[in-house]
Amino acid sequence: MVEKKKDGLTRRDFVKGAAAGLGGAAVLGFPGIVKAQAKTIKWRMQNSYPSTVEAGKFATLWAKSITEITGGRLTVEYNEPGAIVPVPETFQNVSNGTIDCTVSFATFYRGIMPESDIEVGLPFAWISPEEAHDAYYNRGLLEEFRKIYAEHNIFYACPTYCNIYYGMHTVKPVRKPSDFKGLKMRDMGISAEWLAHYGASPLSLPAGEMYMALKMKTIDGVHYGVKVLEDLKLGEVCKYFLIEPNPGTTVMNLFTSMKAYNALPDDLKKIVKDFSLSMVLPVVVGWDENRAIISVKKKYGVEFVSWSKEDSAKSRAYMIEKLWPKVAAKSARCKKLVDIVTQQAKEYGKI
Repeated sequence: MVEKKKDGLTRRDFVKGAAAGLGGAAVLGFPGIVKAQAKTIKWRMQNSYPSTVEAGKFATLWAKSITEITGGRLTVEYNEPGAIVPVPETFQNVSNGTIDCTVSFATFYRGIMPESDIEVGLPFAWISPEEAHDAYYNRGLLEEFRKIYAEHNIFYACPTYCNIYYGMHTVKPVRKPSDFKGLKMRDMGISAEWLAHYGASPLSLPAGEMYMALKMKTIDGVHYGVKVLEDLKLGEVCKYFLIEPNPGTTVMNLFTSMKAYNALPDDLKKIVKDFSLSMVLPVVVGWDENRAIISVKKKYGVEFVSWSKEDSAKSRAYMIEKLWPKVAAKSARCKKLVDIVTQQAKEYGKI
C-alpha cells in the first residue's frame, strides 16, 4: 500500500524519528540550532502526569530536548503535576498564559472542549500508535485540532501516542460485563459512559491519586494502561486487569500558550511546530507493555482477564454503534472528526 503523506510523517518517518531520538537532531534538520540570540526565552511547563510513570516521560523528554536542541535559546523549566496549578486546571492556565506549555489528556477538560473524545481516541478506533498517527498526520486530525485549540488561545504542537493495552485495573475480577455493576471506576470521557452502561459508577481522579484511592477502597478500579501496575505499583492493590475487550491506543497531547508560541522567533516556532513529535517518539518506542505484562504477573500475581468472544463483540458494537454516533451528534465539527475516524476504520476493515 502506498503511504499517504501530507505535512506529517509516513510510517517510515515515524520509526526513523523514534530511532533517531535526540541524537538525530541534525539528521532531522532542526533549524536554528546554532543561531545567536541575545536573550534567553524561558518557558514554564507543568506536567499532567508524574515523571515516574511512562505517560510522564513525554513532558520531561520534550523539555530537555527543546532546551538542548535550541542551545538554551528556548529553555523549558519542568514542573511536576500540581506544582503550579491543580492538574484539572492546567488547560485553562495554558490558555491564559499562566503556564507556557504542558503534556495533558483532553478528557481532563472535556466539559470545555467536546471534541476531546475524538482527540484522545474513540475506544476501539486505533489498536496501535501507527494507526493513531495515520489519523492525525495523513487524514487531517492534526490540522483540525490545531484550529480547535487556537480558539482557546492554545497552540497544539503534537499528539503523544500511548498505550496498546488500555484496560481496566480492578480489585476483583470482571469476567463478564455484568461484573462491573456497582463498581466505582476511575475513568473519563466516552469510555466512562461505556462503563456506566454496565452499571459502574465512573469518576475523575488525577493519576497520582489512584494508588491511595484504591488502597483506601474509595474506588474499585481504574481505566489506564498496563504499565501503571508497575510504575505506580497498582499491582499491589489491583490483582486483575481486563485486557479483552481492549479499547486500544489512547492519545495525549503537547500544547503551548498561543501567546508564548507567537512570541518566538520564526526558527524556534518551526522547531515547536514541526519537530515536537520527533522529540517525544522515543517514549512511544520504549513503552514496552508486553514486557510489563510478564513482569507484573511474576511480581504481583496479576491475572489478565478476557471476556468471551461474544461479550467482547457486543461491547465493541455498543461503543461503535451507540456511543460513537453520540459523540458525532454533539456538533457539526464533532461529526466531521468522527467521520474521519469512521472512514479510517472502514478502510482498515474494522467496521
